[in-house]
Amino acid sequence: MTGRFTDHHAFLLARMPGRVDAITADIATVQERIDDQIAPFGPAVTRAG
Repeated sequence: MTGRFTDHHAFLLARMPGRVDAITADIATVQERIDDQIAPFGPAVTRAG
């Protein structure tokens, strides 16, 4: 790879894994909420699937 990789790029890149981890945790939290909300409809979903 050619080009420039400055301290600024390193600064931004160093923060990306933390952002990905935070977003992944948020997705898991939302998925749990969805699962809780649709649980009463589980039998209907099973029949339809």
